[in-house]
This record gives sequence, structure tokens and C-alpha cells, in this order.
Amino acid sequence: MISWNSVAAFTLVLIILVLYIYRRIRKGIEARYWKILHDLSYNNVGLLDNSENVGCFLCCSITYKQPYYLPQNQSLFVDAGKTLLCPLCETDTVIPDAGTKHYGIELDRDLLTNMKQRYLGDIDDDLRNTNKKKDWR
Repeated sequence: MISWNSVAAFTLVLIILVLYIYRRIRKGIEARYWKILHDLSYNNVGLLDNSENVGCFLCCSITYKQPYYLPQNQSLFVDAGKTLLCPLCETDTVIPDAGTKHYGIELDRDLLTNMKQRYLGDIDDDLRNTNKKKDWR
């Protein structure tokens, strides 16, 4: 005959196992989510036509796509014209919103701030500690 103690112990072990598996799956989804977003920051010129805005995760700005279509701004492209540069800070940390919308992710300042923290760390502090500080805004 099975005692209630053994049933309770089995249930507890089962709950712990389910929580462990859930956390592993959730962590995997989160890692893939950030990887997808980061991958959108290069070879992204093809997404520009279907985008309304672009966001930069260095200066955390969201700008309209119009500057990329002006003839005088051909310097906003690198990698043989395949990767966008931010019109404000001129780095290759730009994400078109067509890419984020495709994955059901809203391009907003919070997302850009989280990406900056994740991939660039505290770059503003590093710049303040050197004589090579550039005006990023």
C-alpha cells in the first residue's frame, strides 16, 4: 500500500522537475529573442523599405527612416551598402522596426535601453573616463 508521505514526496519532486524544465525553456526563448534582435542590426538595409522607424541601441534614439533616402546621406551605409548606420551617432547598432514587428516585438526606448545594457554595457561611463569622448546625441 502506498503511503501519503511517498505520494507527497513524489508530487514535490515532480513539481520541482516541472519548474526546472520551465525555467530552462524560458531561458532558451529569452536568449533566442536577444540573438534575433541583435542579428537585425547588420545586413538590414532590405528591411528599410517596410519600416517606418529605426532604433539605435547605442544612443537609444528612434528616428524616421527618411534620412536614409536623402542623396547626401550615402555615408549612412556600411558593408557595401548592406548595413545601416545611425544618423545621430553613426554606429552600426540600428534596428529597423519591420524586423522587430515580424517577430511581434515593439521597437521602443525600453527595448533599446535593454539591448544597450546587454550588448554594450556601460559604454557612456567608458567614454566619460577617456579623452576621446564623442557627443552621441
